[in-house]
Amino acid sequence: MPTLNMNHYALGVQYDGSDYNGFQRQPAVPTIQSELEKTLSQIAAEDVSVTAAGRTDARVHATGQVVSFATQAQRPPTAWLKGGNSLLPPSIRINWVQETNAEFNARFAAQWRRYLYVFGLQDRAQVFERDMVTHLNENLDSDKMNAAAQYFLGEQDFSSIRASNCSSSTPFRYIYHLKITQIRHFVVIEVAANAFLLHMVRNLAAVLRAVGNNSLPLTEVKKLLNAKNRELAPPTAAPQGLYLVAVGYPAEYKIPTGLRVPSFLGVGEDSFSEIRLPCDHFQRELPA
Repeated sequence: MPTLNMNHYALGVQYDGSDYNGFQRQPAVPTIQSELEKTLSQIAAEDVSVTAAGRTDARVHATGQVVSFATQAQRPPTAWLKGGNSLLPPSIRINWVQETNAEFNARFAAQWRRYLYVFGLQDRAQVFERDMVTHLNENLDSDKMNAAAQYFLGEQDFSSIRASNCSSSTPFRYIYHLKITQIRHFVVIEVAANAFLLHMVRNLAAVLRAVGNNSLPLTEVKKLLNAKNRELAPPTAAPQGLYLVAVGYPAEYKIPTGLRVPSFLGVGEDSFSEIRLPCDHFQRELPA
Protein backbone atom coordinates (compact mmCIF):
# COMPACT_ATOMS: atom_id res chain seq x y z
CA MET A 1 0.00 0.00 0.00
CA PRO A 2 1.38 3.45 -0.83
CA THR A 3 2.43 5.29 2.30
CA LEU A 4 1.04 8.60 1.08
CA ASN A 5 -2.51 7.31 1.40
CA MET A 6 -2.10 5.84 4.86
CA ASN A 7 -3.76 7.15 8.03
CA HIS A 8 -1.88 6.63 11.29
CA TYR A 9 -3.39 6.01 14.73
CA ALA A 10 -2.35 5.21 18.29
CA LEU A 11 -4.57 3.37 20.76
CA GLY A 12 -4.41 3.12 24.53
CA VAL A 13 -5.38 -0.43 25.49
CA GLN A 14 -6.13 -2.30 28.70
CA TYR A 15 -6.51 -6.06 29.01
CA ASP A 16 -6.83 -8.96 31.40
CA GLY A 17 -4.12 -11.28 30.09
CA SER A 18 -5.33 -14.37 32.01
CA ASP A 19 -6.70 -16.21 28.98
CA TYR A 20 -4.11 -15.08 26.44
CA ASN A 21 -0.77 -16.48 25.36
CA GLY A 22 0.81 -13.04 25.59
CA PHE A 23 0.51 -9.98 23.40
CA GLN A 24 2.39 -11.11 20.30
CA ARG A 25 0.52 -12.88 17.51
CA GLN A 26 1.12 -16.66 17.41
CA PRO A 27 -0.50 -19.39 15.34
CA ALA A 28 -3.38 -21.37 16.82
CA VAL A 29 -3.37 -19.71 20.28
CA PRO A 30 -5.29 -16.65 21.57
CA THR A 31 -3.20 -13.46 21.82
CA ILE A 32 -3.99 -9.80 22.45
CA GLN A 33 -2.47 -8.77 19.12
CA SER A 34 -4.62 -11.24 17.18
CA GLU A 35 -7.81 -9.94 18.81
CA LEU A 36 -6.91 -6.31 18.19
CA GLU A 37 -5.96 -6.91 14.57
CA LYS A 38 -9.11 -8.91 13.88
CA THR A 39 -11.28 -6.13 15.31
CA LEU A 40 -9.46 -3.23 13.65
CA SER A 41 -9.41 -5.05 10.32
CA GLN A 42 -13.17 -5.47 10.53
CA ILE A 43 -13.66 -1.73 11.14
CA ALA A 44 -11.16 -0.76 8.42
CA ALA A 45 -12.49 -3.34 5.90
CA GLU A 46 -8.85 -4.28 5.20
CA ASP A 47 -6.04 -6.10 6.96
CA VAL A 48 -4.55 -4.10 9.84
CA SER A 49 -1.31 -4.90 11.70
CA VAL A 50 -0.49 -3.33 15.07
CA THR A 51 2.78 -2.56 16.89
CA ALA A 52 2.85 -2.49 20.70
CA ALA A 53 4.97 -0.50 23.14
CA GLY A 54 5.54 -3.67 25.17
CA ARG A 55 5.05 -7.28 24.10
CA THR A 56 3.72 -8.65 27.36
CA ASP A 57 4.02 -12.36 28.24
CA ALA A 58 1.27 -14.92 28.70
CA ARG A 59 -1.08 -14.06 31.62
CA VAL A 60 0.45 -10.59 32.04
CA HIS A 61 -2.00 -7.67 32.18
CA ALA A 62 -2.03 -4.07 31.01
CA THR A 63 -3.93 -0.93 31.94
CA GLY A 64 -1.76 1.40 29.84
CA GLN A 65 -0.54 -0.49 26.77
CA VAL A 66 -0.05 1.65 23.63
CA VAL A 67 -0.32 0.30 20.09
CA SER A 68 0.07 1.97 16.70
CA PHE A 69 -1.20 1.05 13.27
CA ALA A 70 -1.58 2.44 9.75
CA THR A 71 -4.50 1.94 7.40
CA GLN A 72 -5.92 3.34 4.18
CA ALA A 73 -9.29 3.52 5.95
CA GLN A 74 -10.12 6.98 7.24
CA ARG A 75 -12.29 6.83 10.36
CA PRO A 76 -12.84 9.36 13.15
CA PRO A 77 -11.27 8.41 16.52
CA THR A 78 -14.75 7.68 17.96
CA ALA A 79 -15.32 5.03 15.28
CA TRP A 80 -12.19 3.13 16.31
CA LEU A 81 -13.00 3.59 20.01
CA LYS A 82 -16.71 2.71 20.06
CA GLY A 83 -16.55 0.23 17.19
CA GLY A 84 -13.51 -1.48 18.66
CA ASN A 85 -15.02 -1.83 22.13
CA SER A 86 -18.26 -3.21 20.70
CA LEU A 87 -16.36 -5.95 18.83
CA LEU A 88 -13.52 -6.82 21.20
CA PRO A 89 -13.96 -9.52 23.88
CA PRO A 90 -14.77 -8.16 27.38
CA SER A 91 -11.19 -8.86 28.51
CA ILE A 92 -9.77 -6.21 26.12
CA ARG A 93 -10.76 -2.54 26.03
CA ILE A 94 -9.58 0.53 24.12
CA ASN A 95 -9.02 3.49 26.49
CA TRP A 96 -8.41 6.24 23.92
CA VAL A 97 -7.56 6.87 20.25
CA GLN A 98 -5.12 9.47 18.91
CA GLU A 99 -4.38 10.36 15.30
CA THR A 100 -0.60 10.32 14.68
CA ASN A 101 1.78 10.44 11.71
CA ALA A 102 4.10 8.09 9.84
CA GLU A 103 6.96 8.85 12.24
CA PHE A 104 5.14 7.47 15.28
CA ASN A 105 5.84 3.87 16.24
CA ALA A 106 4.45 2.69 19.59
CA ARG A 107 7.55 0.60 20.30
CA PHE A 108 10.46 2.61 18.96
CA ALA A 109 9.16 6.10 19.83
CA ALA A 110 8.65 5.11 23.50
CA GLN A 111 11.04 6.79 25.93
CA TRP A 112 10.00 4.87 29.03
CA ARG A 113 7.70 2.12 30.27
CA ARG A 114 6.17 1.83 33.72
CA TYR A 115 5.07 -1.43 35.34
CA LEU A 116 3.47 -2.53 38.60
CA TYR A 117 4.03 -5.95 40.11
CA VAL A 118 1.51 -6.97 42.77
CA PHE A 119 2.02 -9.56 45.52
CA GLY A 120 -0.94 -10.62 47.69
CA LEU A 121 0.07 -11.48 51.26
CA GLN A 122 -0.94 -14.53 53.30
CA ASP A 123 -4.22 -14.94 55.22
CA ARG A 124 -6.00 -12.08 53.48
CA ALA A 125 -5.89 -13.39 49.90
CA GLN A 126 -9.21 -13.69 48.08
CA VAL A 127 -9.97 -16.32 45.45
CA PHE A 128 -11.36 -13.60 43.15
CA GLU A 129 -7.85 -12.11 42.92
CA ARG A 130 -6.12 -15.34 41.94
CA ASP A 131 -5.56 -14.29 38.31
CA MET A 132 -4.80 -10.66 39.18
CA VAL A 133 -2.01 -10.92 41.77
CA THR A 134 0.72 -13.33 42.84
CA HIS A 135 -0.41 -14.78 46.18
CA LEU A 136 2.23 -15.63 48.78
CA ASN A 137 2.05 -17.76 51.92
CA GLU A 138 4.33 -15.30 53.67
CA ASN A 139 4.68 -11.67 54.67
CA LEU A 140 7.13 -9.20 53.12
CA ASP A 141 9.15 -6.41 54.70
CA SER A 142 8.62 -3.48 52.32
CA ASP A 143 11.28 -1.37 54.09
CA LYS A 144 13.95 -3.95 53.31
CA MET A 145 12.65 -4.23 49.74
CA ASN A 146 12.93 -0.45 49.29
CA ALA A 147 16.49 -0.57 50.61
CA ALA A 148 17.32 -3.28 48.06
CA ALA A 149 15.65 -1.26 45.29
CA GLN A 150 18.41 1.37 45.49
CA TYR A 151 20.91 -1.09 44.00
CA PHE A 152 18.87 -1.35 40.79
CA LEU A 153 18.63 2.36 40.00
CA GLY A 154 20.50 3.94 37.10
CA GLU A 155 21.96 2.50 33.93
CA GLN A 156 23.68 -0.85 34.38
CA ASP A 157 24.12 -4.38 33.12
CA PHE A 158 21.06 -6.41 34.18
CA SER A 159 22.31 -9.81 32.98
CA SER A 160 21.49 -11.30 36.39
CA ILE A 161 17.76 -10.58 35.95
CA ARG A 162 17.28 -11.16 32.22
CA ALA A 163 15.77 -14.40 30.88
CA SER A 164 18.31 -16.98 29.72
CA ASN A 165 16.75 -16.89 26.24
CA CYS A 166 16.62 -13.08 26.02
CA SER A 167 17.65 -12.02 22.50
CA SER A 168 18.42 -8.35 23.21
CA SER A 169 21.78 -7.24 21.82
CA THR A 170 22.65 -5.46 25.09
CA PRO A 171 21.92 -6.25 28.77
CA PHE A 172 22.07 -2.54 29.71
CA ARG A 173 18.91 -0.72 30.74
CA TYR A 174 18.24 2.46 32.71
CA ILE A 175 15.89 2.10 35.72
CA TYR A 176 14.77 5.57 36.65
CA HIS A 177 12.27 4.83 39.41
CA LEU A 178 11.74 1.83 41.70
CA LYS A 179 9.55 1.89 44.79
CA ILE A 180 7.71 -0.66 46.93
CA THR A 181 4.45 0.25 48.68
CA GLN A 182 2.12 -1.79 50.91
CA ILE A 183 -1.57 -1.19 50.20
CA ARG A 184 -3.83 -3.21 52.51
CA HIS A 185 -2.83 -6.86 51.89
CA PHE A 186 -0.91 -6.06 48.70
CA VAL A 187 2.76 -5.26 48.26
CA VAL A 188 3.16 -3.30 45.03
CA ILE A 189 6.45 -2.88 43.17
CA GLU A 190 6.46 0.18 40.92
CA VAL A 191 9.24 0.43 38.31
CA ALA A 192 9.97 2.72 35.35
CA ALA A 193 12.81 2.33 32.86
CA ASN A 194 13.70 3.20 29.30
CA ALA A 195 13.00 -0.40 28.32
CA PHE A 196 13.05 -3.87 29.87
CA LEU A 197 14.79 -7.13 29.06
CA LEU A 198 12.82 -10.35 28.69
CA HIS A 199 11.34 -11.28 32.12
CA MET A 200 13.33 -8.45 33.72
CA VAL A 201 10.46 -7.08 35.84
CA ARG A 202 9.38 -10.52 37.02
CA ASN A 203 12.98 -11.44 37.92
CA LEU A 204 13.40 -8.11 39.69
CA ALA A 205 10.21 -8.85 41.65
CA ALA A 206 11.60 -12.27 42.60
CA VAL A 207 14.81 -10.72 43.98
CA LEU A 208 12.89 -8.10 45.97
CA ARG A 209 10.54 -10.77 47.32
CA ALA A 210 13.55 -12.81 48.51
CA VAL A 211 14.88 -9.76 50.36
CA GLY A 212 11.43 -9.05 51.80
CA ASN A 213 10.98 -12.58 53.18
CA ASN A 214 14.56 -12.70 54.52
CA SER A 215 15.73 -15.52 52.25
CA LEU A 216 18.23 -13.20 50.53
CA PRO A 217 20.34 -10.87 52.70
CA LEU A 218 20.26 -7.25 51.63
CA THR A 219 24.07 -7.29 51.43
CA GLU A 220 23.92 -9.95 48.68
CA VAL A 221 21.85 -7.92 46.21
CA LYS A 222 24.72 -5.83 44.86
CA LYS A 223 26.89 -8.95 44.59
CA LEU A 224 24.12 -10.67 42.63
CA LEU A 225 23.89 -7.79 40.15
CA ASN A 226 27.68 -7.54 39.80
CA ALA A 227 27.95 -11.28 39.08
CA LYS A 228 25.93 -10.84 35.85
CA ASN A 229 24.81 -14.45 36.21
CA ARG A 230 21.11 -15.34 35.91
CA GLU A 231 21.64 -18.65 37.73
CA LEU A 232 22.41 -16.84 40.97
CA ALA A 233 19.03 -15.05 41.12
CA PRO A 234 15.77 -16.57 42.42
CA PRO A 235 13.28 -18.24 40.04
CA THR A 236 11.15 -15.89 37.91
CA ALA A 237 8.05 -14.52 39.66
CA ALA A 238 4.65 -15.63 38.31
CA PRO A 239 3.17 -13.61 35.41
CA GLN A 240 -0.27 -12.79 36.82
CA GLY A 241 1.02 -10.12 39.20
CA LEU A 242 2.48 -7.97 36.41
CA TYR A 243 0.85 -4.89 34.84
CA LEU A 244 2.04 -2.53 32.12
CA VAL A 245 0.50 0.72 33.42
CA ALA A 246 1.99 3.58 31.38
CA VAL A 247 4.25 4.36 28.43
CA GLY A 248 5.92 7.71 27.78
CA TYR A 249 6.58 9.48 24.46
CA PRO A 250 7.95 12.83 23.27
CA ALA A 251 5.37 15.59 23.77
CA GLU A 252 5.17 16.24 20.01
CA TYR A 253 3.12 13.07 19.53
CA LYS A 254 0.45 14.14 22.07
CA ILE A 255 0.09 10.59 23.42
CA PRO A 256 -1.64 10.29 26.83
CA THR A 257 0.94 9.02 29.33
CA GLY A 258 -0.99 9.04 32.61
CA LEU A 259 -0.71 6.15 35.05
CA ARG A 260 -3.70 3.77 35.20
CA VAL A 261 -3.85 1.84 38.46
CA PRO A 262 -5.67 -1.56 38.56
CA SER A 263 -9.02 -0.85 40.22
CA PHE A 264 -8.91 -3.81 42.65
CA LEU A 265 -6.12 -2.07 44.58
CA GLY A 266 -8.80 0.35 45.77
CA VAL A 267 -6.59 3.45 45.46
CA GLY A 268 -6.27 6.26 42.94
CA GLU A 269 -3.33 7.30 40.81
CA ASP A 270 -2.36 9.87 43.45
CA SER A 271 -1.32 7.00 45.76
CA PHE A 272 1.68 6.43 43.48
CA SER A 273 4.64 8.67 42.88
CA GLU A 274 4.36 11.39 40.28
CA ILE A 275 7.56 10.74 38.42
CA ARG A 276 9.01 12.99 35.75
CA LEU A 277 11.28 11.17 33.37
CA PRO A 278 13.77 13.45 31.59
CA CYS A 279 14.31 12.49 27.96
CA ASP A 280 18.11 12.68 28.19
CA HIS A 281 18.13 9.72 30.62
CA PHE A 282 16.83 7.36 27.97
CA GLN A 283 18.42 5.65 24.99
CA ARG A 284 15.72 5.34 22.37
CA GLU A 285 17.77 2.94 20.25
CA LEU A 286 17.37 0.20 22.87
CA PRO A 287 14.73 -2.43 21.98
CA ALA A 288 11.49 -2.75 23.97
